[in-house]
Amino acid sequence: SLEIIGIAPPGFRGLNRLWPADTFIPLTLVDELTLRGEWEPDNRRSHWLYLFGRLADGVSMQTARASFAPVFANLMREVEAPLQEGRSDSWMQRFEARELNFLPGAQGQSNTLASARTPLILLLFVAGLVLLVACVNITNLLLALGAAERGETAVRQALGAGRRHILGQRLAVLTILALAGALVSLPVAVATLRLVVYLLPAADAGIVSAALDWRILGTGLATSLVALALAGTAPVLQALRGSPVEAMRDQVARSGMSRAAARFRSVLVGGQIALALALLVVSGLFIRSLMNVNNVDLGLAHEQVLSFYISPVRNGYSTEQARALFATTEQRLKRLPGVEAASVSMVPLLAESNWGSNVTVEGFDASPETNTGASYNAVGPAFFDTLSIPLLRGRAFSESDRNGRGRVAIVNQAFVRKFDLDDGGIGKRMARGEATNIELDIEIVGVVGDAAYSTVKDQIPPQFFLSMYQTQNVGSANFYLRTSQDPETLAPAVRELIAELDPNLPVDDLFTLDTILGSTIVVDRVVATLAMVFAGLATILAAVGLFGVLSFALAQRIGEIGLRAALGAAPAALKRMVLVQTLRLALIGGAAGLLLAWLLGSMARGLLYELSPLEPVVMLGAVILLASVVLLAGWLPARRAARIHPVQGLRYQ
Repeated sequence: SLEIIGIAPPGFRGLNRLWPADTFIPLTLVDELTLRGEWEPDNRRSHWLYLFGRLADGVSMQTARASFAPVFANLMREVEAPLQEGRSDSWMQRFEARELNFLPGAQGQSNTLASARTPLILLLFVAGLVLLVACVNITNLLLALGAAERGETAVRQALGAGRRHILGQRLAVLTILALAGALVSLPVAVATLRLVVYLLPAADAGIVSAALDWRILGTGLATSLVALALAGTAPVLQALRGSPVEAMRDQVARSGMSRAAARFRSVLVGGQIALALALLVVSGLFIRSLMNVNNVDLGLAHEQVLSFYISPVRNGYSTEQARALFATTEQRLKRLPGVEAASVSMVPLLAESNWGSNVTVEGFDASPETNTGASYNAVGPAFFDTLSIPLLRGRAFSESDRNGRGRVAIVNQAFVRKFDLDDGGIGKRMARGEATNIELDIEIVGVVGDAAYSTVKDQIPPQFFLSMYQTQNVGSANFYLRTSQDPETLAPAVRELIAELDPNLPVDDLFTLDTILGSTIVVDRVVATLAMVFAGLATILAAVGLFGVLSFALAQRIGEIGLRAALGAAPAALKRMVLVQTLRLALIGGAAGLLLAWLLGSMARGLLYELSPLEPVVMLGAVILLASVVLLAGWLPARRAARIHPVQGLRYQ
């Protein structure tokens, strides 16, 4: 019934990045085309609009707010305040004192930026720590190369090479390393992006693109160059300082590096261990938090359930016609092969959809300041059986609970507790809304167990359920099918069934309940996985750095170790000497790493579910894992030290 009259500008997908729009209709047709039976457009207390305004040239947001303030104050006082009934004087004073808030509209009405800020900053910080570990590794590598080439550099200087020539040579090496590293990183970056897309549920996969952006590539290349320049500062200074004669004398004496330089390298390795331990602890916290989320008792069985959404009201159905279609669909779904139970609900579960209202309950004395809000859903007779939500008292809805019969409700235990229904609540009467003389026209006939409503992490709210077929304004519905086979295999049969009932009625959001559940914890999964990958990478880099330092130190001490062996030192004692050095570095780095881990955990506290940043099990596990890796990295040089023959060492000396 609509005529296409225009095409939106290229790239414009609406005002919410997470829910891009494909079609735009006049606001005057919203009730008729999309919200009929679901909202009350004329009800001032039904909030569903976002208002945007473009400021005139030269008008600041503060000026606009000041010009609107008197209008808004009059609106609150003359129009909105009279609609608030049963409130205390102090509450009304606070209500009328509210001010109009202006916000920048460049990001649309989505709260994506606010919700994603903390995890993105944390991941950026974690990536920076991995980059720092890599820089420390490069510094150690270049220091070793510089020490090994110290004699060659001295000869060059003695033959007339100036500092500028030496510096240019070192910078050329750094530039080649940076470009080579950036080139190798491209497939790693693509693989990481694809991993993120893979972790996203099917419903959210379109939010993130796996394609690389040239601006990000440019930023990454610039970061590589800057990081490598910083990492190469110490080696370059080492190459430029000191006299050629002294350097050649050290080279002849097989003394490639001074004690100060060796100490500096040990400090760098300790820093690597600290950073790796911190990242291991953080990744462990996120993994443990994800496990806690996955182990949440939802109060329902989400396995083997397929769900989908239809909106007949958008196809011109009246409310009565829509209810009839829902009843027919519910019955036909139950007869599909492999379907054990099927039902319908108005509000989708675990989809961050929150419907609720204030209620008045018989026998509950609510003061003007009392919060009487409760979450709400309208469901079919088999809803609780389909989702395995236990019925604790009373009865479930029946086929006879339809229009013309007494209105009934089923409540959960949280509702019973909130409204002090000590007698169980069965037979109590209630009503939606708050008023002094409101008619209590709904009877509570059953109590069910607490079950998740909107999200996994949120505390289960007080809920009341009405019969779908006693609810007036229902034009869209969500269906749930419990199956004895893989739910996804029933998707074609569901589409065929709906097409038989109405070929022009689209089936939306056809997903398993497990997929919907995964979309609510997508941030937890992505952060935990990436943190684990980053921590693993940092641990490998730290192990490689430690192995390099010990191997280089061992090469510098071959003469000393050979002399010790010649004087009677046992191989076990030589091995123990190297391992003690390894443990000393590990202990110093581990202490600093635990402190850094606590700081990172405190930053991520808001992302952790029922977990403290000082979780002892996670910290102990990270320490044991890193200690194992460190000992393995130190074992090989220690084994080599134990095998050095006295003659070999003396010959080297």
